[in-house]
Amino acid sequence: MTVAIPTSTSTLLFVDDRPCTLARRLFARADVTPVLLRFEHSLADLPGDYRDATSHLPTFTINADSDPSLQARRFREWSRHAALKVDHFLNPSEPAQQVAHAFARELGLPALSAQQVTWLRNKLVMKAKLRELGFSVAASQPLEAREELIGLSERWGWPLIVKWVEGFACIDTYLVDSAASAMRLRLDSSKAWMAEQFVPLKEYECCALIHDGQVLDTYLSYFPESPLAATGGAINANISVRRRPPDFTVNMTEVVQRIVDGMQLDAGYLHMELFVSPTGDYLISEVALRCAGCEIPANHGLAYGFNIFDAIIDLHLGRKPKLEYTRDLVVGDLLLPAKPGRVSRITDLRELTALPGVIDGALRFRVGDIIPNRRASHYSSGFVHVAGNSIAQVEHRMRRVLSQFVLETTLSPAAPALTAVLGD
Repeated sequence: MTVAIPTSTSTLLFVDDRPCTLARRLFARADVTPVLLRFEHSLADLPGDYRDATSHLPTFTINADSDPSLQARRFREWSRHAALKVDHFLNPSEPAQQVAHAFARELGLPALSAQQVTWLRNKLVMKAKLRELGFSVAASQPLEAREELIGLSERWGWPLIVKWVEGFACIDTYLVDSAASAMRLRLDSSKAWMAEQFVPLKEYECCALIHDGQVLDTYLSYFPESPLAATGGAINANISVRRRPPDFTVNMTEVVQRIVDGMQLDAGYLHMELFVSPTGDYLISEVALRCAGCEIPANHGLAYGFNIFDAIIDLHLGRKPKLEYTRDLVVGDLLLPAKPGRVSRITDLRELTALPGVIDGALRFRVGDIIPNRRASHYSSGFVHVAGNSIAQVEHRMRRVLSQFVLETTLSPAAPALTAVLGD
């Protein structure tokens, strides 16, 4: 991978805590200079080849635990010496929301307020805000001890959802189906936890592009299985659905606009999950204002036939993107299974892209690499994009890919522990 600093009139501070498709597109733009914002605690997580390829880009590193005003003072001095004037800000990272936006606010850049970050990051506060806006959400409450789940089960029934209040990607999210399983939980005392009523409805994901407080368009994703089920081994995929299923009757533009108005969101990429009943009733699960994880945005771009990453960058440059669609396809990303250990065998990507409907993909590991042990909705050994004319056809093609994919690993006691983030 090679990138070059463009000659441009716009300079954008970009939170760079992992390689992603959005970053690659940003680096290829000729009309914007990216200034990378990195964090001391996650520098080791960046792959060496990625650090080498971006080493010539202006980069500023901060300590996430330090006072943002002091870090901003350092940045102003650094940027003055580098002859850089940063005008814009883009944060695609969920775990960096609070620190990154606080830093951007100190610099006077367009950013979320502390209240908005709390609405979008703290799931208990988020659900309270959504209720205030008139939406239905699952019952939830703070959880201080696993014993409390027994009493909650008498009110809500089994199963229950237990999650980290500021979690993401189903990390530290559990489906608890009995008193016995509740008592086996180990809740990290350094984190705030919550319990939530289980919703036995079909789950969808929806993204939206927002400019000047207005929803430009919405993009629906279908899950063959829920993200939480995927962490337990179910098919892990997102399918962009341009033509809505007949039983999906929710007006997502209206729903998202109510959220945008209620949270006073100005611009960016919103994504959310919701549960929908066959009768059209729905409950909102969670909301975020950042680029969706996995390859969900790319699915939308491939299905609709437009460069969604350019549109996202334009929104953060204060520009209204032109949404000109050239395709009408169903496209999804299938995350390929992963298992911890040293890779001894893995299917060649060329074999997968030769299968019907597979249009591209990427493998994250090769023979000899070590796959860490993680439990997250984005945990995978790679992905493929699969296209078709219907949800059923795309899902069928995805399952064929899974039947052809082989990954074998061997556990090695000498293998170093890895903490690399494999996705967003």
